[in-house]
Amino acid sequence: MTKHKAKRQSNKATQKVLPDISKLSKVSPTKIPKGKKSKGTKQERVNWKLLGFSSLGIILLIVLAYGNSFLNDFVFNDHSNVKLIDKPDLFWLSLWSQAAMQPLAVPWFISTYAWDTQWFGMSPVWFHVVNVCLHITTCFYLFLLVFRLAWLLKSDGRLRVNPYHVAIAATALFACHPLTSGAVAYISGSAGP
Repeated sequence: MTKHKAKRQSNKATQKVLPDISKLSKVSPTKIPKGKKSKGTKQERVNWKLLGFSSLGIILLIVLAYGNSFLNDFVFNDHSNVKLIDKPDLFWLSLWSQAAMQPLAVPWFISTYAWDTQWFGMSPVWFHVVNVCLHITTCFYLFLLVFRLAWLLKSDGRLRVNPYHVAIAATALFACHPLTSGAVAYISGSAGP
């Protein structure tokens, strides 16, 4: 093999590996695909009436499930927690000193006893009513959170179930689950789940 033939074969090999630069200027830039747009369909809107009736249904479910706790008396360590409030000056002083050493939730939780006593007296009915109202508030926020997540998943096409049904089922399960009954029916259990 001569030097010229070997040189031509090596040039052909490099031409096959390297692209032709003159063709690159004619190539259009890569297009980034945008989100799917469905033609002819409207954006689904939130049905506020259904959302409101669902919330009222959850509230009714909670009141039916925990309404019997309104007639209960103080039990277990409810007496010791509520008797802390008999001496208000000492109570608030000890509460502020505990706030520096414990997590912020503990003094807030204990101060609710003082507010309940100040507003409603030592009647256990009002302590139970406040616990049920706190549980209703928690369930309402859970309902909104689950509804929003289900709504986003449905709009992305990753969920085929109605978001209203998902939110109602999840909230009803949480509202009446036996593990949450201790936090609602038991006065000192309001710091629970």
